[in-house]
Amino acid sequence: QVLRRQGQGHENHLKMRVGPLSSPTRSFGAVVTGLVTSQLCSDAAIRQHVRELWREAQGLLVIRGLEMSASEMVQVCSAFGEVEAGVDGGREKFAVDGTGVLRIGNVRNEAGELISMSAVSKTLDEEGSTNLADLVWHTDGIFREAPPIGSALFCKVAPPVGGATCFADATSAFCDLPEADRRRLETLEAVASLAHHDAKLRKKGSLEYPDGPRTPVRRVPVALTHPVTKRKSLYGLNSGTFAVLPKGTPIPQGDLDDYELRGVEHPSVDAELRKFLPFFLGEKYSVVWQWQPGDLVIWDNRSTMHAASGFDMDKYQREMWRVTLANDLPPAVGFGEEQRGNLVAEEQRGAFGRQHNGENSENTNGQGDGDQGDHTNGDDQPVRDHSILVVG
Repeated sequence: QVLRRQGQGHENHLKMRVGPLSSPTRSFGAVVTGLVTSQLCSDAAIRQHVRELWREAQGLLVIRGLEMSASEMVQVCSAFGEVEAGVDGGREKFAVDGTGVLRIGNVRNEAGELISMSAVSKTLDEEGSTNLADLVWHTDGIFREAPPIGSALFCKVAPPVGGATCFADATSAFCDLPEADRRRLETLEAVASLAHHDAKLRKKGSLEYPDGPRTPVRRVPVALTHPVTKRKSLYGLNSGTFAVLPKGTPIPQGDLDDYELRGVEHPSVDAELRKFLPFFLGEKYSVVWQWQPGDLVIWDNRSTMHAASGFDMDKYQREMWRVTLANDLPPAVGFGEEQRGNLVAEEQRGAFGRQHNGENSENTNGQGDGDQGDHTNGDDQPVRDHSILVVG
């Protein structure tokens, strides 16, 4: 494939190779090599091309071999959506160089102070003693008024063992569910709040989530229609989710206090949502990505789920940078005739409830060797050659 752009000066020839993230027969995920940061920052043709690849790969794209600063990461990721300018409140000390890039891992400064967002995750091992379904699978930030459309992680330092991130194709798996299950899920909504998210993590021993003011409860559809592709996927799994109920079901104030103040979770989350995880995490739909320094992974929250897995934090160091994609790009710089795709589009606006009284990325610090799905480092895969003619 040749992309040409008119301009003055000499022509530089850039070779881009695109291969599947796992099996050549699957359309979920793609890995790109042969690109450089400067081109991803400034070349409109290349930026458009990787954005289209991201969509073709059903919202999961890996670009390998990059070197970039925090500001360059923001610029590169702006090819995929509108990048949030800052980090979540209370996490400013983990921001990289004052940007909207959040440092995640176990990195400390010269004074020994932790300068990265950290959490303990279960470790996957070669013996398979930890099942993929035992990890904390989620979609980022559903407790927000306008949930982010996507996220990106850039690997600065990776442990030699462990520390993988796992992804699941929530769209294809939803499509393959029995019709009765799909119809049932279409009647449900996930009910979530930031207060429940923080209370649940405090119960697990985290000291980074002190009591704070309660924010409005949010309701999101469990069967989400992607505003750009129009395909449905399973949605709503997050540490902030405390119930999965028929749409519009009221919640008594006493129950809400249990959910938000004490971190209690309604049995419906397991009965209506988590019970599908073994199916969604089968080999056909899941990928375990083992990081290498220089990897950039961009995913679409509306068509994927992901989970962190752990590593030996006493023995190894891990540093990841993360940005949040708040919204789709306007049509003028995005996908032609396609519409902006924020989850609060008109067709879903009612689903994101206005019930009052009430993570990104659940501290994605960690990520290990997988016993299910595809355990891959992206090498030795069939590739397509994309010869891009750059005029500059």
